[in-house]
Amino acid sequence: MDDEDHVEHSSAPVADRPEIDLAADYLRSQGLTVVATRWRCRYGVLDVIAEGTGVLVFAGVLAISGTASPDHIDIISYTRRQRLRALALFWLAEQDGSLGAARFDVVSVQSSGDQPPVITHHRAVY
Repeated sequence: MDDEDHVEHSSAPVADRPEIDLAADYLRSQGLTVVATRWRCRYGVLDVIAEGTGVLVFAGVLAISGTASPDHIDIISYTRRQRLRALALFWLAEQDGSLGAARFDVVSVQSSGDQPPVITHHRAVY
């Protein structure tokens, strides 16, 4: 990788988003190994990066409040999907060794009052 292609990591704090921790814990409970949370470079943030059997998972986390349906993941715009793909490529470029297949998931964390959050995992959504 050339020096001008190097991705600088930002030292700016990432906003407190407890739903990312909940999503990471959920993915662990599903047998995935969380590699990173809140991975940040100057171009943006990847919420959760995890590994499963033969697959690397880049998971975006959506916080949903109230009674909105967690099945409406189409709110992730085309532009955001493209940016997340680019961020994944930056992360991959920093890794040593060969990595297998990758997919992009969305984990929605729905909070409603005093009820425990409802977590929905949408696999390979884009």
